[in-house]
Amino acid sequence: MRIDFYGPPLGPQFTTDICLIPQCFLREDGTVISGFVISESGRQISLRNSLSQTHVISRDQIEERSRQKTSAMPEGLAGSLQPKQRAY
Repeated sequence: MRIDFYGPPLGPQFTTDICLIPQCFLREDGTVISGFVISESGRQISLRNSLSQTHVISRDQIEERSRQKTSAMPEGLAGSLQPKQRAY
């Protein structure tokens, strides 16, 4: 799945894969799972967390889905990288 964005930071319009946006899932049992969506089907969603663990969630277990409001990149990491390192 792709999402189109309009406006800053990359100009008037740019497109990105949804898997680049961290997501949060609140399940019916009250647990929260967050990570990057790596696949979706009509029945389930697979995501990978920051520890590279894969979680598969049945769609009928999801009470709420939202984008994470904070970046997955650790605070201050970008400042310690050279410009060429940030481009990858």
